[in-house]
Amino acid sequence: MIATRALLIVGGILCTAAYGGLPSGTLWFLVVARMILGVSIGREYPLAASSSAEDASSSADRNKRVAMTFSLQGVGQVFTAITGNLLVQALADGEARENSDSRLETV
Repeated sequence: MIATRALLIVGGILCTAAYGGLPSGTLWFLVVARMILGVSIGREYPLAASSSAEDASSSADRNKRVAMTFSLQGVGQVFTAITGNLLVQALADGEARENSDSRLETV
């Protein structure tokens, strides 16, 4: 579990620092960094449910913890979509194709 978290952190840092000189180099750097991030999230998510189940003292508590672990994924997806939408609306100050690219690249 520690190795998957370390890989998750490395993937996130690589996504943040994605720069390849040319636009195509940056894109490929980001593709590889996102692949590392995706693999590490795919390994971390099932382990999170196992970890929460192992820490429970009773069967009812274990079921509650595992259900919370899986249900919070949906909550995170909803908040991510809402946050992205709000950022685009806040940074887009004109009609389509009239917005500053640098302002929208921050999203």
